Amino acid sequence: MSLEMKNNEDDIDENDDDDFMYSEMEKKALETEEEEEWKTSSYKIENMQLKLYVDVLDKLCKEDKIEQFVKVFAPPDLEEEDRVYFMESLKGTMENGERWKRMKREIEILQTGKYRGISGDQERGPVEFRFDMMVDEDKEEDREDNNNSKMKKKNRNSIHIMREVVFRKTNNVWHAEG
Repeated sequence: MSLEMKNNEDDIDENDDDDFMYSEMEKKALETEEEEEWKTSSYKIENMQLKLYVDVLDKLCKEDKIEQFVKVFAPPDLEEEDRVYFMESLKGTMENGERWKRMKREIEILQTGKYRGISGDQERGPVEFRFDMMVDEDKEEDREDNNNSKMKKKNRNSIHIMREVVFRKTNNVWHAEG
């Protein structure tokens, strides 16, 4: 009887593997469809007001004017508490300033046109930008040297992610979608 149960368990495992393979294939098909959709979208900012908005964001980033950046970037209906939290996270009181560095890279990608594509209404919004970004991650490991002394070694790993940012227009003014 235990042999019979073992065979049934094997059958279940095989079916699970088939489902997993199918799910992966289905996922790839959806990704391919999505990529095709983005290939047909515009690759440059055609609306001058939107272009100017991205240029202003880029200038504020380069000058490290975080408070002004938040005023221009954040949605107008963002509650004050959330606005302060966002600003503090960019200033580095959280995550050691990494969030501001990432934000600056993201805006630079938009400003230089190194994104995958733009989708949406560039006159009234919303407009979605998609782009690739490498995120560095530090990881400490304990190692022993030749004298069996413990030491810490930092490894830097890069993670490739696809990011997206959406801008909307409220009262004829562009801002990030909240």
